Amino acid sequence: MDAGAWREHLLALLGDAGLDGPACAALATHLAGGQAEPGPATLFATLAAADIPAAGLLRTLVAAQELELERRLPELEALDPARRCDELRLLVARHGALQTQWVVACDRHHAAVLAAQRAELDHVRDELLREQTLGDWQRRGQLDLLNYFHELQVPASARVLELSPGYVTIARSPRVLTTLAAGERGRTVYALTRDPTRVLLLERHGIRDDIVVLRIGGVHPHPQGARRRLRVSADAEAHVTLQLPDGGASGARVTDCSVGGMGIEVPGRLVLPAGAHLRAQGRIGRPPRQVDLDLRVLVRWVAEEGGRTRLGLELLPGPGQQEALDRLVRDYEQEAIRALNLLADD
Repeated sequence: MDAGAWREHLLALLGDAGLDGPACAALATHLAGGQAEPGPATLFATLAAADIPAAGLLRTLVAAQELELERRLPELEALDPARRCDELRLLVARHGALQTQWVVACDRHHAAVLAAQRAELDHVRDELLREQTLGDWQRRGQLDLLNYFHELQVPASARVLELSPGYVTIARSPRVLTTLAAGERGRTVYALTRDPTRVLLLERHGIRDDIVVLRIGGVHPHPQGARRRLRVSADAEAHVTLQLPDGGASGARVTDCSVGGMGIEVPGRLVLPAGAHLRAQGRIGRPPRQVDLDLRVLVRWVAEEGGRTRLGLELLPGPGQQEALDRLVRDYEQEAIRALNLLADD
């Protein structure tokens, strides 16, 4: 079979697979090792989007490989064994690359279709949940609000005075203002829904003598996962001594601390693997709230930065140490609550 007859046969084979004329011509050129527009990736993406059957076209591509091998067999037989193997390797690699590109294009197309379907289902579900939530407010005459201020949950219940598809008017109260103050720039608050993992975002539209008007937004994931751990800012003089696995010791400055973790900074380079167990001794907090530490810690992460080594430690305190840390963090929580109340008063 000469080259012209082979190409005609190939075009007929591709046409039988459902490809139109331009696509047949471009793919035939790629199968022959030539250059054509569009390139294989773009061409296969277009064909996948046109719902060309994945297995059907793959079978055609395999048949095209067999067809070219049959056409070139006399030529290949005339070569010495080493050269023949090189040519066969190139032929198999070229066709294999095209076959793989086609399968990848189909996989990406179907993944995109599934993602779009999931997004549409999520949108429909959220719209239904939004309507159900507004119906619950109308029926109960009340809604439940929620915000987080650091780790502190700041809930409130409010009486519904007026409701429309886009806005809800609620009774103003000190608790409502406190919950609103805990939100971003004091303007956003979340309303609970029937789904414990989803909330409705509300934005402050206006506050008057005895009412708060909120614009009703969309459904969002529950904000619990985004809340920030309340951490105790350490005094510049707060230091600990680390007992290292090799028996040595290293001084470190405490940058922050919480009931479960600590950030420290060591001058120079300190080589420690994540997962190492150490002993830490020192003092954190400011007078009159201070805690003397002598406890085991677990290295969670290590980072070098500007001639210093920063470490994130998980605290593994004993019973007495745990109680002292809990008291320290509770004191800082009370400070946070006082700050939140000041924001609400503003």
